[in-house]
Amino acid sequence: RFGPWEAKCVDYWGTVPDSMFTLYQVITLESWAEAIARPTLVQYPIFAGFFIAFQFLTTFGLLNVVVGVIVESTLAAAR
Repeated sequence: RFGPWEAKCVDYWGTVPDSMFTLYQVITLESWAEAIARPTLVQYPIFAGFFIAFQFLTTFGLLNVVVGVIVESTLAAAR
């Protein structure tokens, strides 16, 4: 119905575990643009905003955790 990209989208997003693994791959930036984003955006262009927001929020969250650990260890060392 949608063409050759439909099978890839179903492979990446077909089930909850597949979707979780796909999002993990996006977080780690492991070939996400070529393997995941392009086929998905060809099939569903509305997901561009989702990918940008997901990358921004997860990167921001991970950086907060890293900075929090550094600050905590610095404060503990200063005591």
